[in-house]
Amino acid sequence: MKTPRILCISLAPALDRYLTVENFSVGGITRSSQVEERAGGKCINMARAMKQLGGNPLVIAALGGHTGEAIEAAARAERIDIVATRIESCTRQCTVIWDPVQETLTQLSENWNQITMSEWAAFIELVTKHVKQSSFEAAAFSGRMFPSVPSAEVASLVEIMNEHNLPSYVDAADVTLGALLAAKPTGVKINHEEASAYLGIPINTVEDAAKSCKEIVAGGVASCVITLGARGAVGATATEAYYVSSDDHGPWAVGSGDAFFGAMIVNRVKGASWLDTMTAGVAAGTANAHQQIAGLLDCERFDKSLKEIHIAHLRGVPSS
Repeated sequence: MKTPRILCISLAPALDRYLTVENFSVGGITRSSQVEERAGGKCINMARAMKQLGGNPLVIAALGGHTGEAIEAAARAERIDIVATRIESCTRQCTVIWDPVQETLTQLSENWNQITMSEWAAFIELVTKHVKQSSFEAAAFSGRMFPSVPSAEVASLVEIMNEHNLPSYVDAADVTLGALLAAKPTGVKINHEEASAYLGIPINTVEDAAKSCKEIVAGGVASCVITLGARGAVGATATEAYYVSSDDHGPWAVGSGDAFFGAMIVNRVKGASWLDTMTAGVAAGTANAHQQIAGLLDCERFDKSLKEIHIAHLRGVPSS
């Protein structure tokens, strides 16, 4: 199969700055030994993983200010295709501080962008244009809705994909997740905290996650994955449910969910079975946890993980 072309809709782009600081402490003066700047946010992290796994993503974002320009330049430097509608608000930054001595990771993330309704309309128009003019095998939505736009507006993105018979996949939280799921995308990947908040129930065990996946699938979504951090992930369709995990845990978990999501979509588009889709997702998350940059994979770890993943076929899981 040709390299799958995947449309990636970024709802929360960011300019990521990675600092390595030995013996980092709050309230003191510290100096970094290394600084790296990357295009980031969940969607771009996902696209980064997709490229390494045989996908051909196009990111669409709303970007503003000098940080928006830096995101575009950084993405293109990595050969990540990106197009953007310009907004007046300066795009947020996220600083990630890694302390190799204490082996701690600290994140400082700015609030989401503000976007006007006219800028949002331009964003929707840009997405629609590319759906109509280009050939894509799938679409993916990552992030939370801009706070200045009513959450229900995001449903129009899924509706556009449904109108053009384009499979769509969601990784979101809070009211954004609810609005996207109400429009009936093809699949969803969320962590257990996001799923718990959406369903209003605690999700602490594999059994909890399996029942919750089935409940979401029963609501009209073809497939659902709930990740459990270092414990792996549970995924279900109407006919199958699996728990997939790995014993390999790297020090940089940030972005592992985005890597999982990217691997899941690329493999699904290529026609992989649901089980192979799940194992690729866990392997990608594991491979990401061994790289400091979110969405970047240790490819040797990925290949190794595929052979060492633990798989449990969950039978008789009822829908809630």
